Amino acid sequence: MKTHRHAGKKEQCRHSNGKSLACCRQAAGYFKLFAITRPAAMLKAKEVKEDYDRKLEAWGKKMAGFLSGRAVQLKKNYDGTMELLHKEDNEQTGEGLANADFLSEYKAASDQFLSGYNGDLESLYKEYLSIEKPSSMILLTGRCNVQWPEMFEAIKLQTKMAWLEP
Repeated sequence: MKTHRHAGKKEQCRHSNGKSLACCRQAAGYFKLFAITRPAAMLKAKEVKEDYDRKLEAWGKKMAGFLSGRAVQLKKNYDGTMELLHKEDNEQTGEGLANADFLSEYKAASDQFLSGYNGDLESLYKEYLSIEKPSSMILLTGRCNVQWPEMFEAIKLQTKMAWLEP
């Protein structure tokens, strides 16, 4: 057992694992030792970030293609159908006219638009989550090896807030 000072107090510490007094100073809050895996963790983080950026760029192109292509076409079809339905509904509604119920036609047009739009959007969103979650976890785990414990907790909270943002 070795004896040395912690914050001015003389204490005895066990160094059975071969560590120097640095382990005690780290526990006392003086400084943090970096793990030997730090360079490996930083290389892994760099690889993950590059892979993440590449995948996110490809996903962004898919999303932009959807929003400028299929989504626009679905919206045009929906607007055209709704305009025709409104015109037919207005022509037959009023005093002395049939006053037929067009609710089922409105619902069918809306359902057709939403099923096409939401189905594609949901698959794109799930693809985004499959890119974001593993990358965030690997980068967050890598940061725990190179940050102060308090800073790591703050980074964890920031990551959770970013994950929960709409």
